[in-house]
Amino acid sequence: MTLTAGGSFSDKVNFIWSVADLLRGDFKPHEYGRVILPFVVVRRLDCVLSDTKRAVRTKAAQLEGRIDDPERVLCAVAGADFYNTSPLDFGGLTADAANILGNLQGYIGGFSPGARDVIDKFRFDEQIIRLAGAGLLYQVVAKFADINLHPDVVGEPEMGYIYEELIRRFSEQSNETAGEHFTPREVIRLMVDLLLSEDDRLLRDKGVVKTLFDPACGTGGMLAVAEDRMRELNPDGHLEVHGQELRQLGTRLVTGPFGTILAASEYIDNGVPIINPSHIDRFGSLKPDPSISLSPATAARLHRHTLRLDDLVIGRKGEVGRAALIGRAADGWICGSDSIAVRCDPTKLLPGFLALALSSNYYRQQLAAHSGAATLMNVNEPTLLSLQIPDVSVERQSAIRRTVESSLRHQREALRVLCSQIGLLRERRQALITAAVTGELEVA
Repeated sequence: MTLTAGGSFSDKVNFIWSVADLLRGDFKPHEYGRVILPFVVVRRLDCVLSDTKRAVRTKAAQLEGRIDDPERVLCAVAGADFYNTSPLDFGGLTADAANILGNLQGYIGGFSPGARDVIDKFRFDEQIIRLAGAGLLYQVVAKFADINLHPDVVGEPEMGYIYEELIRRFSEQSNETAGEHFTPREVIRLMVDLLLSEDDRLLRDKGVVKTLFDPACGTGGMLAVAEDRMRELNPDGHLEVHGQELRQLGTRLVTGPFGTILAASEYIDNGVPIINPSHIDRFGSLKPDPSISLSPATAARLHRHTLRLDDLVIGRKGEVGRAALIGRAADGWICGSDSIAVRCDPTKLLPGFLALALSSNYYRQQLAAHSGAATLMNVNEPTLLSLQIPDVSVERQSAIRRTVESSLRHQREALRVLCSQIGLLRERRQALITAAVTGELEVA
């Protein structure tokens, strides 16, 4: 079946969804989205650029060796914020089944840096290598070559609905709540109208520039609708949009085992330690209780909650922002029921940087505001995932951490000296009082 033009919304979604039939057996149901969604994005980009592809390649050849960065020129020729200089497209890829993997990798490499970055976020290369190993890559590429996602055939609003409907279906396959992944466009439009309605200057001034940030942007639906609505209300204004997801930083969260999984009667003395908020001091050091530990067999049963080197364990209840990094000595300990274990992708988010952020007043206030309790904090995984963590390079994160930790060491040393001096003063005071009472010290 080919779907090159026409067809209803359901026809297009069902056609793309049918790729899952090819994956069944070699991929698990919850993995279908990792393959299909990036292919939807790449095929859409391929169709968007089809009208200007020849002109872009011609201009790229003319500019080769003449300017260092031709991106702005090539984007202008492409009529988009991205381009592709590869001689191939999806039609060309299907013409050479024997070299499909190398050709597809070369085609992806022909995209402009911004587009490649989007594709890389899907770990697309991992998926196509796996597809090639299963002998499915050519079939999947050929399937997507049979659907026309050109903007003249599938407009922007419909493309957004198709993508979000696919996300909803994949969420159901993974037993997740669809609402965690997308919001209906009608609801987004209402939210944007409410957001913009109070800003008179944004709605009337010519040349006004405003910035909109969505800290939980998901598929970017709110940002896209906000841009469209801005153009409708004030064609002479400009809205700079920025979005971020903590999930983009490669963060994995696991809450400790509850009572239905781990009973208090299973605690032993001097076993594998369990880490709860009471075992984390205010300096981020671990102080386990030997009487609250597990046998090796019980710890093995709870392997999903095992803490590993460089994990971050965060108190789920109690003092806001209490967290500790897992060092070598604590590798293999167990995350307790009142804690959440966070595992970061160190190429995107350093756990030490996240620990510093959580200990700051700014993030303590954010956590407290979302904890739902006036006295005892109760943080959950969605609350942590909603935090707006600055997306800076790991080099910058490391530099910030070194600077802050150096300052903290000086503060702790100063505090130690002060406490020591206070102790000496108290001893002197007590000695003077004793001497005065016993008559050893004559008091005028």
